[in-house]
Amino acid sequence: MIPSTQARVLVAVAALVLIATAVYHATAYTEVTSAVAVPGISRFVRRALPGLWFFLSWHLLELAAAASWAALRGVPSARPLVIFCGAVMAADTAFIFSLAGVFPGTLMLAAAAVCLVVGALRWPAP
Repeated sequence: MIPSTQARVLVAVAALVLIATAVYHATAYTEVTSAVAVPGISRFVRRALPGLWFFLSWHLLELAAAASWAALRGVPSARPLVIFCGAVMAADTAFIFSLAGVFPGTLMLAAAAVCLVVGALRWPAP
């Protein structure tokens, strides 16, 4: 059985939201590097924090690529990938919410997670 158009569109929308979130997150990179350049910040933090900041954007782009592939292929065998992406996004959203609370970034992550989870539930088993 081929996945419904609704499931594929939900997964595609999640991919687009993840790309937008990655770009939104990456725009603050220069602020982060400036913030850790002040005297008194340990060398470890000064070197690690910008990389960790970049890593989240990269992580979101990787999940967006996986979700895009699933949405474009639209094969039942992609369901485990969609489930995995939904689970990772739900965990990411909960973790980032616990650190930063509600702000546009966590709302975007939550929207992507909901789209992925609902898309996965509507995706037929292989």
